[in-house]
Amino acid sequence: MTSRSERPEKITKRENVISGFSLLNCRRAEPACHSQTYPELSFHGTELSVEYVSGHQACQQLCTMTLRCQFFTYVFRKMQCNQQGKCKCFLRMSANGSPDSIEAENEIVSGYSLRLCQTSKSPVCVQKPEKRSRVVGGSNSSVGEWPWQVSLHTMLPVQIHQCGGSIISDQWILTAAHCFEISILKQSEITNETTSFKIQKMIVHPKYEFSEAGYDIALLKLDRPLNFSALQQPVCLPSQEEINMEYTECWVTGWGYTKERGSIEDTLQKVKIPIIPNAECQSQYPDHMISDKMLCAGYSGGGKDACQGDSGGPLSCKFENSWYVVGITSWGEGCARPGQPGVYTNVAKFVGWILEQTLED
Repeated sequence: MTSRSERPEKITKRENVISGFSLLNCRRAEPACHSQTYPELSFHGTELSVEYVSGHQACQQLCTMTLRCQFFTYVFRKMQCNQQGKCKCFLRMSANGSPDSIEAENEIVSGYSLRLCQTSKSPVCVQKPEKRSRVVGGSNSSVGEWPWQVSLHTMLPVQIHQCGGSIISDQWILTAAHCFEISILKQSEITNETTSFKIQKMIVHPKYEFSEAGYDIALLKLDRPLNFSALQQPVCLPSQEEINMEYTECWVTGWGYTKERGSIEDTLQKVKIPIIPNAECQSQYPDHMISDKMLCAGYSGGGKDACQGDSGGPLSCKFENSWYVVGITSWGEGCARPGQPGVYTNVAKFVGWILEQTLED
């Protein structure tokens, strides 16, 4: 049947009759975004894992960051919580994306992954526009090309660029622990009128000692929320199952030196570099331990790399048309030397810690 309005002209109740609509338009519809959570309901399905987290929001974010997770159930009964006050978060999936069954239970909250929720107000990152500690062998970036990149400044007698960082939400910046207001593409364009933000709170990973020992990661809370725009957007956090993500390209960006013993660049630099296996990286740094909490990137012949001043900035990689902060520029021997790749903090190994700190605050 058809109608001019594409809706029934009249609705009449009848016994033993079922009516409905064509599914033709569903082929073009956007996937449903289920951001609501459901207290006192338990969602059942195939169990992927059980983790301890602080609150149902952290559980939902953990599900969002886990590639195969479609829905979750957070249980906050006393017997389901540990001594630190964290409670069980059940990550689940099903053949059709919906719970196999739903049961009413006390002290429980369930909900869905937010991976399909791509809005500026969502805690899930937005896609990078289709434009295409240090950067050597790179080229100038264009305005808005890397909208999550920030410049961290220290207030000495004069304001000066110290490190890079990445916007991961409207009030949180991800950077390196060995670093410590936000700027624009060209450092020379910073004036008293330039919008800047002060740091309200700094959280360094509790296990951090020095760059080469790992855990080189820190979070900075801004004194007020950012207003997202085409020039200022968050980058995605990688899945904790990062091993299953095949990135099509990776770039390191920053205002750092373009050669050893150089100087800070005025324009944001970018360079495309490949990730290399940790075993290969370990063979090139025999005096250091390259753990799974690190990753390495660079060319065997050198020539392209991060350098001093790029520390804390992102190693950004593309997966299914979205960009992820896969690494944080941490350390290396010199800049762009042959057989000496750059070493980065492996962000996927710290997603749980990041969510715990940013959602609890």
